[in-house]
Amino acid sequence: MLWNYYGNSLVNICLIKMEEVVSQDHEFYVVRTAAGKEDKFIDAAHKVLSAKEEFAGVFAIFRPEAVKGYVFVEAESLTKVVDNLRGIPNNKGVIRTPVSFDELEKYFEKDGEQIVVNERDIIEIIAGPFKGD
Repeated sequence: MLWNYYGNSLVNICLIKMEEVVSQDHEFYVVRTAAGKEDKFIDAAHKVLSAKEEFAGVFAIFRPEAVKGYVFVEAESLTKVVDNLRGIPNNKGVIRTPVSFDELEKYFEKDGEQIVVNERDIIEIIAGPFKGD
């Protein structure tokens, strides 16, 4: 499982083993989960999908931190999502209509302005263990 920062958004991404991909026709589906249990669902799904000997047809599972109770799955088809994620704890069902990447793009913010800090610059740490130092 990977934690990636996209701009100011923290996105939890679980990439499933990518063997030879025959088609680039991936679709994104929304899986309803128990609110607050999204990470546990992703961990359990990763274990199930990684244990399969053959390619399951699921490419990635991810969730933006801002979205509660939902996880996005990139897969070949709705059937692959339903079959592979059935029985995983905290799974409350799959929304059958695929979501376009354009609709998901708002959760992946563009990189913001890069701040350059030079030697001998005075900075203030406002969060974390060194706050106020």
